[in-house]
Amino acid sequence: MLLIECDGDQFVVIRNHKSDLELLGQLDDILGWKPEEINLLAHSAIEIKHDDQSWTTRSFRSAFNKSEAEEIEYQAYGIMDDLMSSVAAKSKTDVLLTCYHEIATNWFQLMLAYKAAAKTPCCVAVVDSNAYDCFRLAARKLRSQIDYLTVGWKYRHHSIFTRERQRFMVNQFLRKHPLIVRRFTLLISLARNDKRAKNFRKRTRIRYLRWLRSVRAFRFEDIGKFFGKLTRRIGARFTRASLALADWGQRLQESATETDRSKRSILSRWQWRIGGFFAKSAIEPELHEFEAVPDLGDNNVVLITVSDSGSRVNLDPALQIAAALKKRDMSALLVTDSIGFSGKIEMEGLPVVHVGRFEEEVRNEKLKWPLKSLLEDDPVLASAIQFLFEMNWPYYMRRQRHLNRLYEQIAENVQIQAVFSINETLPLAIAFGRKAVARQIPWIGHFPILVGRRPDGYYFPAPYHLAYGDQIRDHMIKAGKKARNIEVVGAYTYDKHHGHDRTADRRSVEEDFPRAIGKKLVTVGTEAFPDPETELGPVLGAVPYLDGVHVVLKLHPSDEMAVFEAMAERLGVRDKIDIVKQYPIGQLLGASDLLIVVVSNIAIEAAIRGTPTLICDFSGKADVVDFVAEGLSMGCEDPARVGEMVRAMLFDEATAAQAQELLERGIRRFNGPNDGQSSERIADYFVRPTTSRLSGLRRRLAGVMYSKPESDAGQKPGISA
Repeated sequence: MLLIECDGDQFVVIRNHKSDLELLGQLDDILGWKPEEINLLAHSAIEIKHDDQSWTTRSFRSAFNKSEAEEIEYQAYGIMDDLMSSVAAKSKTDVLLTCYHEIATNWFQLMLAYKAAAKTPCCVAVVDSNAYDCFRLAARKLRSQIDYLTVGWKYRHHSIFTRERQRFMVNQFLRKHPLIVRRFTLLISLARNDKRAKNFRKRTRIRYLRWLRSVRAFRFEDIGKFFGKLTRRIGARFTRASLALADWGQRLQESATETDRSKRSILSRWQWRIGGFFAKSAIEPELHEFEAVPDLGDNNVVLITVSDSGSRVNLDPALQIAAALKKRDMSALLVTDSIGFSGKIEMEGLPVVHVGRFEEEVRNEKLKWPLKSLLEDDPVLASAIQFLFEMNWPYYMRRQRHLNRLYEQIAENVQIQAVFSINETLPLAIAFGRKAVARQIPWIGHFPILVGRRPDGYYFPAPYHLAYGDQIRDHMIKAGKKARNIEVVGAYTYDKHHGHDRTADRRSVEEDFPRAIGKKLVTVGTEAFPDPETELGPVLGAVPYLDGVHVVLKLHPSDEMAVFEAMAERLGVRDKIDIVKQYPIGQLLGASDLLIVVVSNIAIEAAIRGTPTLICDFSGKADVVDFVAEGLSMGCEDPARVGEMVRAMLFDEATAAQAQELLERGIRRFNGPNDGQSSERIADYFVRPTTSRLSGLRRRLAGVMYSKPESDAGQKPGISA
């Protein structure tokens, strides 16, 4: 447990660990915080239990409104931009570009936790082990602002009150040197043989065994192995130095052998021995085992990079595009770093390479950089962010080397024609894309899902883009991308909702929700917001009470069922609505007469299914993507008018016709041609053109990938345009 002081206020940082939770129950004695005064914050709302006690946390985001949280996120990305501008080495720039979103997101989470805890009275911040280690390392650096509170504090500490803060040290000397407390109390722990003593002996035994292995390696003259372990700790410079010494030793030994062995002097014999010693110290380069690259013959190959967290939002479009290429006698090789997806891709009959695991140990390479905009008046946060970056930097370097070597191995076995990335901002896509660009191979990016005005929505690293609609095309142009390198093609994410029977969908949904029979069905979608009741409160307080209307509350995959069941009970509508989490969203949208959301991707899917959407935004959340301003949906900004708007859209013919007209006209902003042929259209960009009637981007890509078109026959102009 750590006690941190910020602007005269104090807050406590803990882990969800029994030793910290033991102290959590003693904060009344330690700090004078009454149990009812303590505010527990975490990254999400969770319940913490220890012995007979239990606590419920609130999310860090709940301490801020939407604009304040976005300002912190923009600040994190601003720090990342400062870091990018301060690095000159190309190899390190490549790593930073690959991890751009990852680094900025980690910083944002740390900054959000710190700032939320600092502004909340009597706050206890529950963080993960990485964030806790960052604050712990900052404590060592800034001892005057962070104190340690350890298990058993009341047996070896007593309270000392000062004007600045309340400390828990045994005397004035230890008050100035807090870490000495742990050194003195270690002897007591060893005498008591408690858990701390057992952990200390375990760590000591492990260190001894490591030292013994190193000594044995040196003793039996396995010099290469001995130095090979050291290279993981002291960096690539030692590797280069050892290789240079090995080369010098080999040359020294060769010069010594030129003299006749019988005439060799003592100096020559020692020269030969020294040369042999250094020649043995040559460090063999680490060999990484990759999956065998499938044999695709002599065909040019489109490399499709796809990373997916399990929702298949990136995987399904990749499979459809690869299948479309296969129908055109084109070879596609899918590369993924998602666990468990390789088998699913192979079941589709498509070649795949999995990135696989890479070595955990890494050379201790660091990147020193100036903390330009890290709140110079807040050194605790600045130090914690710097430590977080330094902890993760070796991993970023290791992953970059691994991905670069994998690309080179694939390039040795197949002829790469182009790299197509879904989604282009993920590490695998950026690493492969930048390697391709360095070899004059086109790199095309594609977002299969909604992108809006968010701090993480302005990074488009690929040179060429196939956009799902005019909305993202306009957004990319405002972000600085060239309009001539962007073309609208649609997205399979939305195209898959074409061709479904609304009558069959309604029949299936009524079987699962019998109370919807003979009524208008309204689906209300949740969106993993920290304050869902801001919008859902007025909606659920009005819509379930309308005559002839039944409501189904569809939860976001990240939302907890218990939270929304409790909300429905609190609003008095639990017996009037159905709440579901795992349910076919397309079928539910096709059966619904109206969808109510704030700003969700399913508004586009509902439009393709023919279901109008009412955007209920009472706190400015829809600024990310304003479906009302884009002309797709109708909106309601007054909580008191929700029932009136829903009744009009369901039962007033003129309002319903207006909603349908908006739906049919506005969908093209989000799914381009909206004809269900986006995968086929994307595949055509990689086929050798047989006509000169090409769009601007396709003409430029064909000029890079192929020679001039062979003839003007055989391709449908509508598809090639």
